[in-house]
Amino acid sequence: MGAALARPGCVRYRSDKMSHMWKRKDGELEEYHLERAQTPLSRQATLTALRDEREVREGLLEVLRSAPFAAYKWETPAFSDATADAPFGFVLLDSPSLASRQPDPQPFARFLATTAPGDVVDFPNLGGDAHLVVAR
Repeated sequence: MGAALARPGCVRYRSDKMSHMWKRKDGELEEYHLERAQTPLSRQATLTALRDEREVREGLLEVLRSAPFAAYKWETPAFSDATADAPFGFVLLDSPSLASRQPDPQPFARFLATTAPGDVVDFPNLGGDAHLVVAR
């Protein structure tokens, strides 16, 4: 089944494997985590679910599409082997200045040129201090 908005900030759906929910925590930030049986999933379990379950990906996309901001930053803590079992979460930060900026695809064109729509590519950011993962 596809994703359905259950209430603001919360997307529920059911896959053949189990019921999931991308859930917003109350607070100043739009903060989310993925739940299974009302328990937040670890970072590793979330990545596995995103890789293996279309419904999980669709739920995440619904959360991102329904964000209450004209433009936002998506942030999550760094992931490593040492943090794989920690709960996964991300925040959406209102970023009005991004709404008025025009995208400049040129700096990343060499990475995206050989990536087919629907594929994923990863590469370093312009400052070289982070790694970007981009779905086309």
